[in-house]
Amino acid sequence: MKYIIRMDPVRPGDAPAMEQWLEDCAARGLSLVKLGSGFCLFKRGEEKKVRFRLAPSGRRKNSDGELRRQLYEQAGWQYAGGWDVFYVFRTEDPQAPEPYSDGESRAMALSDLDTALKQYHIRRAIAYGVLLALLLAVGASHSWIFLKLLLTIPTTVLIWAVLEALQGVERTRCLRALRRAAAER
Repeated sequence: MKYIIRMDPVRPGDAPAMEQWLEDCAARGLSLVKLGSGFCLFKRGEEKKVRFRLAPSGRRKNSDGELRRQLYEQAGWQYAGGWDVFYVFRTEDPQAPEPYSDGESRAMALSDLDTALKQYHIRRAIAYGVLLALLLAVGASHSWIFLKLLLTIPTTVLIWAVLEALQGVERTRCLRALRRAAAER
């Protein structure tokens, strides 16, 4: 069997786009094996009509993951892995009920996830700030050559932190839009 690695073309947090992309891959004969950070591993096989749904993973990792998996399996959905802050489920059964039958329950789950992401990004920003302060403090107490070297490192760390923060803002924006759309259903 031939395995294929594909880059994940979807923005972080854009669950509907990821569901659609995975369904399109399955329709082209690519069976999902593993989800990674920015990539997916597929096995080439026969073309199938497979439905994918992404469910918010909740505040604490694996807080209710096993219970959720059992409920989804009873409804005809199979756990396929995790992507970003979502659990990924799939089914080949066209009659399998949707995991969230109403928009309100999905909006509540996404609201919980939105809160968790805010807390995560705040903790991360504090950690980056502490790291930057420590690097500057160490550099200030040593020679000028060492200080020049250290000033390039915090700049790199700062640029990386800003890019991470922007990605977090984009992810939060996507989740809020998804929550609003779910509430309108």
